[in-house]
Amino acid sequence: MEPSPRVFICEDHSVMRKGLADLFAMNGITVVGEASTVKESLEHAFENNPDVVLLDLMMDEDNSLEIISKLRQINPEAKIVVYSMREGIHTISASYKEGVLGYVTKSSGPELLLDAVHEVAQGNAYFMPGLEKQIALYYTRGQKNNPREVLSDKELQIFIMLAKGKNHEEIAEALGLSPKSIANRVVAIKRELNCAERDFHRLAEAHNLIKPEP
Repeated sequence: MEPSPRVFICEDHSVMRKGLADLFAMNGITVVGEASTVKESLEHAFENNPDVVLLDLMMDEDNSLEIISKLRQINPEAKIVVYSMREGIHTISASYKEGVLGYVTKSSGPELLLDAVHEVAQGNAYFMPGLEKQIALYYTRGQKNNPREVLSDKELQIFIMLAKGKNHEEIAEALGLSPKSIANRVVAIKRELNCAERDFHRLAEAHNLIKPEP
């Protein structure tokens, strides 16, 4: 019988942390610590020698993959499972490339997260059903940059507003977000699309997201 996995949770929403802790407790998984910010995660993730670090990619209004490399600089043997709302194949592929052993989307059922934690705790890679094929096709066919395919709903909304000429401050006010949050999301959009911000208008026109200029 395999030992109970020990998990450190990096998640900025308290309700989500509580739900995860309850889920793990009901399934024999021990939570050895929690962090709600990137800073706390980097400072405390490895204090109690967790088997798995469960990582949200969107803490502190940030959605950068840089936290993965920073965690692995602190502990090169870190076994990380990303648990994120981000479902774009580019982000998922890039996360594995950065060194995570598992990636589970928050829209997935809890059984997948439990499977991931158990598998990664043993030092094995975990892929959601069908994900390995998606990643293989992504690299075989080359990076796609159709905004509808690779962006979340919120990212697509921001992308279209930028393509129409809105600036970050205007978008932040319209969406009720901070300018920092918009800036971070724009970084993610550019990464997902492999496209500079100056080319958003052209790309949006090409995919019929905005009307071509007369």
